[in-house]
Amino acid sequence: MCPIFDGQLEQLKVIGVLWIFKSISSSFSEMEIHLVQQVANQCAIALRQARLYEAAQFQVNELERLNKLKDDFLCTISYVVAL
Repeated sequence: MCPIFDGQLEQLKVIGVLWIFKSISSSFSEMEIHLVQQVANQCAIALRQARLYEAAQFQVNELERLNKLKDDFLCTISYVVAL
């Protein structure tokens, strides 16, 4: 079992667990343990990137919505002034 951590050293929190199984008669070598830890670190990076992408997409959608409201407002003002 290898935890997947997120956050800075001061505020690490477990966001998942990577389970690796091997037969009872053998144990994991240092290289295998290191590899699993690296995979867990890469999983944490991928999850963090996915959250950042989701936040960026939300901001893009919000900016598009605000831009449309601005355009509608300017169109309405232009129409009123033209009358």
